[in-house]
Amino acid sequence: MPVDCYRIVFAGRHPEASGRACVLGFGALLGTLLWAAVPSAYAQEPGAGGEPPGPPAPSIAAGGAEGSSMIGGCGGAGQVGNGFVLSVGLGGRLAALPVPTTPPSQTMTMMGMTTPTATTTTSATAIDSSAGPKWNLFLGYKLCRVVVGLSLDLLVYSPVGSSSTVTSFLLAPEVQVALARSRDSRAELLGMLSVGLGQAAGFFQLGGTVAPGVRYWVHRHIALSTLLGLQAGITLQGKAGQTVLLSLLGTAGVLGAF
Repeated sequence: MPVDCYRIVFAGRHPEASGRACVLGFGALLGTLLWAAVPSAYAQEPGAGGEPPGPPAPSIAAGGAEGSSMIGGCGGAGQVGNGFVLSVGLGGRLAALPVPTTPPSQTMTMMGMTTPTATTTTSATAIDSSAGPKWNLFLGYKLCRVVVGLSLDLLVYSPVGSSSTVTSFLLAPEVQVALARSRDSRAELLGMLSVGLGQAAGFFQLGGTVAPGVRYWVHRHIALSTLLGLQAGITLQGKAGQTVLLSLLGTAGVLGAF
């Protein structure tokens, strides 16, 4: 006997034994449709896993805003960009060359006639050309690739042929510039320039230094550096004239930037 499935399921009549198979069939069909429809609807909801990915978030270089490693940028992952700088160094005067100068004119009397004379000679204190140890203290400020500050140089030496010790100092404004820098901002090629005033053996001294060097940042706030350059110094000695001295200086130091 054929079974009217519509009447059994939707008319609310009690199904007979043969009608139970029809109910089960409808139930299986309905479950299959629901199983296929629910995941599809969930995938279309906002915020679901099926949402297409948005644009990537901008990345921030290590070290924050001042950690940019772009060419010409301040600092980087290897060093701090801006901050106060304190540096101490130890080195020495490796060699020196006194420059011939003309002392004050003198008079010479010969046959009743007085004649001024001027004799070209080496500096009155050419003995200053001896080598000796040097200490350096620097305090300044770092702004990107430039470090500006005040430098104090202290030099101790023993004049040639003398057992005494002479101390000279030079207080000078100083500028250091990172001429080239590695991609990780740790290694730098430096250029340094300073001009200042001081005292040598009790006499007034004017000196200037120009030196290339290298610097390596072992930490974002700590660096090791070395400089090797030429210093020109003029010492005024009153009636004795003046001393002009060219010196080869070398310094190795530790720098902290905060």
